[in-house]
Amino acid sequence: MGDHEELAFFDEAGHQLGTKSRQLVHADGEWHWLVFVWCAWLGDDGIPQLMMQQRARPGDPFIDSLDALAGGHVQAGEGHRLAAVRELEEEAGLRCAPEVLIYLGGPPLVNLHGSCQRVVQHMYLYDGPVDIMQLDFNEEVCGFVSAPLDGLARLVGPEPEPPAVHGNARFGKDPKRSVEITIAPTAFASYPAPILEVFHKSFAIIRTYLLEQRLDIAMWSRPWPER
Repeated sequence: MGDHEELAFFDEAGHQLGTKSRQLVHADGEWHWLVFVWCAWLGDDGIPQLMMQQRARPGDPFIDSLDALAGGHVQAGEGHRLAAVRELEEEAGLRCAPEVLIYLGGPPLVNLHGSCQRVVQHMYLYDGPVDIMQLDFNEEVCGFVSAPLDGLARLVGPEPEPPAVHGNARFGKDPKRSVEITIAPTAFASYPAPILEVFHKSFAIIRTYLLEQRLDIAMWSRPWPER
């Protein structure tokens, strides 16, 4: 549906004001909802692993960057949990029951230089494990990448020169095999600082959940060092 899909829009307090097309919601800078589904699990060695997608939608300002395994807009009349289930199937071919997903919180984000200027990002976790060979490509996703979560966290953190991270990938141009890759900070370089902060805090919350079986939702309100 793209720009013509209907979205609910809200005031700063989170009260719904009405619905309008995604194009108008973006043009008017309205508060609206996004949903993201992270996929992570503990490997056999006890090290947290993260599965991400490589973005591919034409015209996307973050094309070729790594992102959550699935994400997108919550449609008008659609709860964010059901939107998470829908996006996970649409973007990765991964089906799950709504109750399987773990809610990580809904941090607000203001990014006046992007199309989604004012959003509440509802974050979910699918705590895998997931076989990279079983994921499906589509027009918005050209690759899948798995790597140690702690290494990826350094790539989006405030360190000036984080070390590269070794992982595995599968790309739509050669979907029948997975390959070893080296992930550099350039995989996230197109994102502005507010989005990188969300990534870094998401990774910290996921790590705590996987290793300690508790949700540290207070992480969203903690200060984050400038890059």
